[in-house]
Amino acid sequence: MPLGHATNPLLQQTEQKIQSSLNPQFQDQFQRAVTAGCTLIYSPALHQRMVAAMQTNANPEQKAAQGAANIVGTMQNQSKNAIPTQLLAPVALVLMCEILDFMAQAGKLQITPQLIAQCSQDTAHAVLQMLGINQQQMHQVVAKGMAAKDAKSGGQPAQQAPQAAPQSTPAPQSGGIIGSAMSGGQ
Repeated sequence: MPLGHATNPLLQQTEQKIQSSLNPQFQDQFQRAVTAGCTLIYSPALHQRMVAAMQTNANPEQKAAQGAANIVGTMQNQSKNAIPTQLLAPVALVLMCEILDFMAQAGKLQITPQLIAQCSQDTAHAVLQMLGINQQQMHQVVAKGMAAKDAKSGGQPAQQAPQAAPQSTPAPQSGGIIGSAMSGGQ
């Protein structure tokens, strides 16, 4: 069953792969966050902004990536950080698929596996930036992961990389449409 409203088969498959890769304990929160994000994407106010943004000649893949990260950031702020940090990137990736589907239906781009891969990378990068994780910190985390993998296979022991503390912005006083959707209301 598709998570959102995407009509493109490649995007539907991508959304399903993202969902199936999650720990079962997060499935309910994940679905609520995706539903809240789709509610935002397809709201009249954001719909108008998306249509206006598509009129520019800027890179549509980057617009989709940044838009998905911005929506997740807004959702996280409005829900007072109710979305577990480990779900932010997967939720953003599903919302990216929804935005790409919208752009494809408007004739602004053609969905290909390469487009999805590049946009996914851009979306993950935008979410990490939103969390306050810079490029150097990301490289340290990757290096730590590689060292741990080497240690398991008999290589050198893993070294600890500094942990990046997520930077948060003050949450608005009202839960608004996001807070309602995240708590299960409509």
